[in-house]
Amino acid sequence: MSAAPSCTTCANAAAARHASRKSCQPSAPSRSPPRNKQRLRRAKSRRSRRLFALARHLRAARPALWHAASPHGFLASHFFGDLVLNPRPAVLVDPEPAEPINAVSLASFEPRDVPVVRVDSDLPAVPHDQLTVSALRARFARPPVWTPELRREPRAGHRAPAQAAVLVPIVQRREPTVLLTERATQMSTHSGQVAFPGGRVDPEDANVAAAALREAWEEVGLSADYIEVLGSLPTYTTVTSFIVTPVIALVQPGFHLTLSPSEVADAFEVPLSHLMNPANHRRHAMVGEGLNARQWFSMPYQDGLQERFIWGATAGMLRNFYRFLSA
Repeated sequence: MSAAPSCTTCANAAAARHASRKSCQPSAPSRSPPRNKQRLRRAKSRRSRRLFALARHLRAARPALWHAASPHGFLASHFFGDLVLNPRPAVLVDPEPAEPINAVSLASFEPRDVPVVRVDSDLPAVPHDQLTVSALRARFARPPVWTPELRREPRAGHRAPAQAAVLVPIVQRREPTVLLTERATQMSTHSGQVAFPGGRVDPEDANVAAAALREAWEEVGLSADYIEVLGSLPTYTTVTSFIVTPVIALVQPGFHLTLSPSEVADAFEVPLSHLMNPANHRRHAMVGEGLNARQWFSMPYQDGLQERFIWGATAGMLRNFYRFLSA
């Protein structure tokens, strides 16, 4: 009499039959990528080839082709310009750009050498009666609906964003002026450039206005006793990843400045009417290597025998101030 198979024997036999059936089944065909992914890859490849071709053409083209009204200027501002020549809607949350621009040329970069592509002489200047102390107070008491023209610059490097504040001091002279500084050449960022008094917001600062007042005192010795804060403009992100809040203020004459030599090389005043006249707003644009591009405003001012070259972030914030006052 043969012995009945054990439970283990039955289990092994069942496993063998299952393995035999599995080995006889045809292998599943390799799955190809979904059609929509294939289309997306092809579209990206075509777009990259077109962008590189456009960049090569623009580098060889005359600087005048950057004019926003020309087809090349339109395409350049569309594809390459985070800091565009034409106004765009405000961005309330500061966006992080996908790729930074190269920082290798920032130290030796000379903005005066970049050709001017347009002067906005067709735009109206802010009338003088809107630049008076009472008019400025009224404008900030009842601000208009408006859109900042410039919000950010292409960043250089991978510096983490940092909050900063600057004071835009409007001195209450017979013709109102704006107090500006020339940064010391040994500064780590924006050295030698024309700037507003200001800097990084510290943890002990109550708000951005307090930070701007503190920085103005530390940099040029401007006492808060002479300052009346009117309000602030939307943030402006610089090429060095500072998210700057411009704090607009009126300054009573009679103050005495004491410059911090490690931060400020000079301080001077420019008529507010000069800065609020678009005929003095010059547009610059250039294409760098690897599809990098920069566009900016400059507002040169002849201070006696010396030219004060106001450009970059300072000019961008002043341009937004013009849009605010002319809205």
